[in-house]
Amino acid sequence: MLIIWGSKRKELELGWVADLCLACGRPTAHRLREVRSVSHLYYISLGNGSLAGYEIVCRECGRVGAAETDDYADFGDEPDEDLGALVERTNPELPRRIVAREDLARRIADGSASPEDRLHALTETLFAFAAELEERGKETHFDLRAGLWLLGVFVAPFAVGVAAQALFAGGSPVPSYLALGSIGVCVVMLVVALATEGSRYARKKLIPQMLPRLRELKPTLEELEEVLGRFKKGGLALGKKLKPLDVFEALAGSSCQNAP
Repeated sequence: MLIIWGSKRKELELGWVADLCLACGRPTAHRLREVRSVSHLYYISLGNGSLAGYEIVCRECGRVGAAETDDYADFGDEPDEDLGALVERTNPELPRRIVAREDLARRIADGSASPEDRLHALTETLFAFAAELEERGKETHFDLRAGLWLLGVFVAPFAVGVAAQALFAGGSPVPSYLALGSIGVCVVMLVVALATEGSRYARKKLIPQMLPRLRELKPTLEELEEVLGRFKKGGLALGKKLKPLDVFEALAGSSCQNAP
């Protein structure tokens, strides 16, 4: 008898809050939700599970970020509430934080920011994208590369077998061996493609979202290596999947395109 048991993600909507979206570059309304890990039997939830954390989702761009309920004074009921009123009700410290960030941005621009301040700003910017990659890593995702190798698992043995039969005499076991070998190759490449899908997603999807803020910070390759290295040591997927050189080269290319 096959028993299907495991854990699944469960989300509980807590309300709406105002916060700074680094992808949008401005304060926006965010959905605040509680995330729990719930055991299931045949996909039927068993109890309320354990608390996995909290996250906010930007209403404008959908970016997911880590959050703490202590960061907010209250929760709003409606996303259409006036943003100023939502800020005052849920995150009254947000204007002060924005002023501090703008002051730091000015100091970074004129070169007066300390190395510690630069690393702090870079850490905050990159960490804002960490939650999205962490959640994505909990499920299997098939991109084009993985999908093609999956298709190859079924198509390759037939194509290889037909071609081999045309080359070898009837009754030869070689076509069968080659067909089985092609399945093995495709399976191995499929596993590799699935294992590296997160890196491709980070490179193609997350880096473009980071670029507007990173252009303001103008991080060096050494600073990117320092921050992402800390993330990697801390076990964050962002530090494992995102390569400092990829970020630096994308930033350099973006700067050239935006140059007059």
